[in-house]
Amino acid sequence: MKKVIIFAAVMALCSCGATLYRVKVSENDVKREMAAFLPYENDFGAGTIFMPMPQVKFEKERIYLDFDAKIRLFQANYNIKLKANGNFRYEKSQGAFYLTGLQVEQLTIEGIAPILATTAENLVKANINFLELYPIYVLNQNDFKESLAKLVLLRTKTEKGRIIFELGI
Repeated sequence: MKKVIIFAAVMALCSCGATLYRVKVSENDVKREMAAFLPYENDFGAGTIFMPMPQVKFEKERIYLDFDAKIRLFQANYNIKLKANGNFRYEKSQGAFYLTGLQVEQLTIEGIAPILATTAENLVKANINFLELYPIYVLNQNDFKESLAKLVLLRTKTEKGRIIFELGI
């Protein structure tokens, strides 16, 4: 019976047009979700990397992250300026959006000796990928339209500093 009601609701909404609903997600919404796993600290034997909450920005269907991170390598501390960007991946079964394809576009490690620079850069790049493991937004299952979105997600775009997930048939 529940499936019949959900099917009828989907069909009723579908008859209204191709786009049923738009989920607009702000940079602050994403930061709120990221607060579940940031700041991030990873001990890797020769040191520790610390990644705090980044600045978040949306442009051209991509997310841009700007970190002021730190790395401790062989008992010395260094400040890191890191800029990365990536796309969005939707996991239908969870109603959740994740980062994917993260790319480091700028990486500066202040005051590091050239002999350690490559090692530190590789460690930072390896650690940035952990962000792809956690959702940056989860659809609200208590919101009827968002709960239906798990069935009918069309596309993702950015507009005026927000991610817009367009839902329809």
